[in-house]
Amino acid sequence: MCTNQNQETLHQYIIGGIDEANKGEAIGPLFISICYAKKQIYQGLSYYGDSKNCKKTTLETIDNLLGTLNVYHKTIQVSAEIVDKRNINDLLCEAQCKLLQQTNVSVGLVDCHLRCPLQLTKILEKPNLKVICKHKFDTLDPLVGLASIVAKKRKIQWFASIERQTGAVMGTGNLGDAQTKAYIKKHYPTVPYLRKKWDLKSLQLSQ
Repeated sequence: MCTNQNQETLHQYIIGGIDEANKGEAIGPLFISICYAKKQIYQGLSYYGDSKNCKKTTLETIDNLLGTLNVYHKTIQVSAEIVDKRNINDLLCEAQCKLLQQTNVSVGLVDCHLRCPLQLTKILEKPNLKVICKHKFDTLDPLVGLASIVAKKRKIQWFASIERQTGAVMGTGNLGDAQTKAYIKKHYPTVPYLRKKWDLKSLQLSQ
């Protein structure tokens, strides 16, 4: 990223947007993504939507699109096993902090997963890092929207990879998905990649 220039100068102009995917699902890892760009690139960005309402072509070609836009990206993947052992809000805060540090952004725009955006701002903000947190930030800001699309794309790629390896049909990982329900019932109680602390009572499973 951005080589052959003074890093302190670059630091003044880099803005990053963060969002996550697969937070509430019962199967699979948690994906936290950041999209970041120089200030002048950010100011000229159009809004391409978010993971819930972007065009299908945008989702399918997001990596190429970001290259065209001169927007960089990075994703942290947290396994279902770790999600089972830790508080998911703490995991998200840690991943967000790490992404902000690793990308040397000077302004971080974060989709807020906590009840109070100010609380998350206080956790993430540093002396040389300004952080703005908002609920549904992916619907308001082009970089956060792109980050939500990247995170969803990484989730889709992960599920597709596991399905290719195992031949199983896992669905989206959401308990409201018929394919996910069937997958869990078929393999219960030893369901691969299942978040075991999730409430599965609605599936009426038996040992």
